[in-house]
Amino acid sequence: MTEGKMTARQWLGRARSIDREINALVNAKAETRDRVLSITQNYSSDGAQSSKDPHKYDRLVELEDLIDQKIDELLAVKQEITDAIGTLEDGRQRTVLTDYYVRLLSIEETAVDCHYSYRQTIRYHRAGIAEFEKLSHNVT
Repeated sequence: MTEGKMTARQWLGRARSIDREINALVNAKAETRDRVLSITQNYSSDGAQSSKDPHKYDRLVELEDLIDQKIDELLAVKQEITDAIGTLEDGRQRTVLTDYYVRLLSIEETAVDCHYSYRQTIRYHRAGIAEFEKLSHNVT
C-alpha cells in the first residue's frame, strides 16, 4: 500500500481505537464528576466554609459533549466497516471480522460466539484480512 493509506487491519481497527478512546473519556468523566461533587471545606478564621466554583461543571459538560461526538463517530465508522466487510464472499470471514471489528469481541470471544476453535478463528481472520487487502479500494 502507498504511504498515506492504512493497512486493512488499521482501517478495520478504527472502531476498536475509538471505543478505547470513549472508555477513557467515560473514566475521565467519572473522575471529574467525583471531584465536582465532592465538597471541599476551606477553613478560615470565621469557621468552615465550602468552596463554590461556578465553573466547576463546565469540564463535566465538555466531556459529555466530547463523548457524544465520539459515540456518533464510532457508529459511523462501524457502519462503514460493516459495509466493507459485507463485500467479502466468504461468510465465515465476514462473521469473524464483524465480531472482531464491529462487535469489538476478542478473538477468543469470537471463537466461542462462532463455535469455531481458536486456531480456526485465527485462520478465518487472517484469510479475511488478506481478502480485504485485495479489495484495497475500501481502505482510505
